[in-house]
Amino acid sequence: MKMYKKFLFLLVCLFLTATGYATDSFLTKTSDVPLMDGLIVRSTNQMDFDTPTGQVLSLEAISKNKTGDDVIKFYESVLPQMGWKIEEKGSFSRQSDTLNIVILKNKKPSKMRFDIFLTNGQ
Repeated sequence: MKMYKKFLFLLVCLFLTATGYATDSFLTKTSDVPLMDGLIVRSTNQMDFDTPTGQVLSLEAISKNKTGDDVIKFYESVLPQMGWKIEEKGSFSRQSDTLNIVILKNKKPSKMRFDIFLTNGQ
């Protein structure tokens, strides 16, 4: 039975890799922005580069069971607890870092882009 579970786990991992989707508990490894349940980050539509003043991250995500507005509401309730300030709908700041959530498709399945600008403490 254990062998069957391991095989099934590997098969699911291969499927996720083959379809270009990845999941994690946070949006990125360099940011402490949590990943909403049901949100799937598309590994093929990510950009990550360093600049002299910090790091720029952009990634696309989809949700089969939530609208884009549902995603915004989730982050408006969670991010302030992590030190982020709501600037306007879908736009957040923390010290000199910024996070913008752009809704690309609001209806289910919804699609959004996360643009994160992290500074080097400047």
